[in-house]
Amino acid sequence: MRLLDNLTIPDPGSVLGDAAALFNSFSLPAATPASVAIGLLAVPVVIALLWLGRRLTRRHPASSQIHVVDALDELSQRLRNTELMLADTTSEAAQLRQRVDQLSVRQDSQVAGNSRSTLRQAIALSKHGATTRQLVETCSLSQGEAHLIQTLYGRPPGPPQAEELH
Repeated sequence: MRLLDNLTIPDPGSVLGDAAALFNSFSLPAATPASVAIGLLAVPVVIALLWLGRRLTRRHPASSQIHVVDALDELSQRLRNTELMLADTTSEAAQLRQRVDQLSVRQDSQVAGNSRSTLRQAIALSKHGATTRQLVETCSLSQGEAHLIQTLYGRPPGPPQAEELH
């Protein structure tokens, strides 16, 4: 231990001052003892960060590549499922469109049939002496339609009856 007693440790402030003076002589005129101390402390931190970064990138490239491949496979499967659902939906929409067209044609034919039977009924009533008001109420005709049917198919023209006046 006597060896250690003879060992003299210089003052850190004077060592840093001497290092700053040395740096200033090499064309770094802004070097101060504090900047030299920060630089010396930063070197091991930078080395430790570089070592840690290399270690982390060496450990995970295979697992991260596997993770990316798995994610791509999952997205590909989801895309296939979405395409199948879209095809099904498109097919169902086409079937619904056909059905609506069929119902529209059927409704048009029924309306035309009902219209014809309503007109037949109005003609028969007019031939039996029904008034314009009776045709409007019974057959759901407009005033003009009822008047036309009476003119064409009704009894011979005569003086208007009291219930026809509005």
